[in-house]
Amino acid sequence: MRMTNKKRTFRDRLNEEMKKPGFKEGFERHYLEAVVAEKIVEMREHQHMTQVQLAKAIGTGQGAISRIESGEQNLTFGMLEKIAGVLKYRVVVDFKPA
Repeated sequence: MRMTNKKRTFRDRLNEEMKKPGFKEGFERHYLEAVVAEKIVEMREHQHMTQVQLAKAIGTGQGAISRIESGEQNLTFGMLEKIAGVLKYRVVVDFKPA
């Protein structure tokens, strides 16, 4: 098996997982968390920051950032605001009809 240095993105992992039975239904229940996780990764990478650097800037550990970016960590608005502030963004909440 040939090893490559290609970085697996959230989308790569998501496409793989969507093929598994039952995953899609669970994903749809947790869609918002997944969108937020993907956006945090995108913003962090846009600022050329590592997970370690972001963690240090907001006063947490790299493991917490990893859980946040994988959608495994529930976030408070306070934590979202900290992350956004460090990454030079602001949090905007919008409600739309279902």
